[in-house]
Amino acid sequence: MFEGGSIEKFEKHETPKPETGPEIDIESVLERGEIERVEPLEGYEHIDVVEIKDDGKGLFKTNSEMVYMSGGKERLPENRIALERLAYAIDKILGFNLVPATVSREISGQMGALQEFVSTAIPAIQFNWEGKVKLGELIRAAVFDYLIDAQDRDTRNFLVNLESGKIWLIDHDYYMFLDVPFVGSRLVDEARRRKLTILPTEILTAVTKLAESVDTLIVEGEEDYLKQILAGIKERAGILLKTGEIPKTI
Repeated sequence: MFEGGSIEKFEKHETPKPETGPEIDIESVLERGEIERVEPLEGYEHIDVVEIKDDGKGLFKTNSEMVYMSGGKERLPENRIALERLAYAIDKILGFNLVPATVSREISGQMGALQEFVSTAIPAIQFNWEGKVKLGELIRAAVFDYLIDAQDRDTRNFLVNLESGKIWLIDHDYYMFLDVPFVGSRLVDEARRRKLTILPTEILTAVTKLAESVDTLIVEGEEDYLKQILAGIKERAGILLKTGEIPKTI
């Protein structure tokens, strides 16, 4: 069982580094890079692959996707741009480097969320991921998902680099932030199963920073559901700081 201290005791000082490299300002590339080609992502609706000159690819997601509730009842889509960017902003404050860089951009006449395409990792659904991720990455990802109360983190919605054991969290749409129980987070479940719920000092320091900064993410005039999400994050951050661990049960 993890008894505090630092994550490095697990990782032997091999904490994965950002895979984009420090020499690239990926946000600027996504915001202003010259677009060479836009093509639909095979097998996915409302997601395009955007090729950016000299600097790789991005995934472009619009707000056009409809949301279906239980029983097939349709409702208007939430603001996916805001949700995707919110997840990235939270990850930046924490300093976990789990969510690929995400910006707002207009492409082909539509506003959407343009996210860095991670070519070095594959969806966890394609292999036995549990033994392939670094423990420090699992702890960080579990904390992130606990904070946002992730409701749709199944193995389709995170990637793993098989060489480094690094995790990337993706698809922060309405289903991820449902205010009713859905599938939950496989990453939180795995951290609990492996008794990795007691948090090391650097994780608690990061959560403290988030708790102190979360109110700055609220913008006047934002939809009420975004404010509710942030209020929930602040509440769960307080629980982590008070107890020093991820609750062992839901």
